[in-house]
Amino acid sequence: MNTGLIAPNLFNSLLLLTGQIIGKMKINGELQYKIQRGGGIDEDTGDNIKVESIFSDPIPCQIIKNTRNNKGRYINGVFTIQSYEILIESQEFNANYVKLINDRGRELGVFTVQDIEYLDTVGRVKISV
Repeated sequence: MNTGLIAPNLFNSLLLLTGQIIGKMKINGELQYKIQRGGGIDEDTGDNIKVESIFSDPIPCQIIKNTRNNKGRYINGVFTIQSYEILIESQEFNANYVKLINDRGRELGVFTVQDIEYLDTVGRVKISV
């Protein structure tokens, strides 16, 4: 009996159950993070310099839908509750807001980053929004 195959298969199953991906990542969208630039005081005039918010260049990613609920209602309207997990290639990442765009070019929305987890064993960063 060869027990050398049991441990790797069990390990791979545990990684897949925890939402981690082994090997090549399936790209199904892109994310852009919000960058703040400008701000401060103009040295010549003493006036405030306006802060601008722009989005970064697109980063290829895998978008995994956690929840999406269109049943929210309030007086005179409706709202959608949604959350996602995003996987990107391993890199330093620190952002408060991200814009998600699916592989068909549809903007899913701008979301507040809830958590950033570095998955060093698989070379990915998991972002929860």
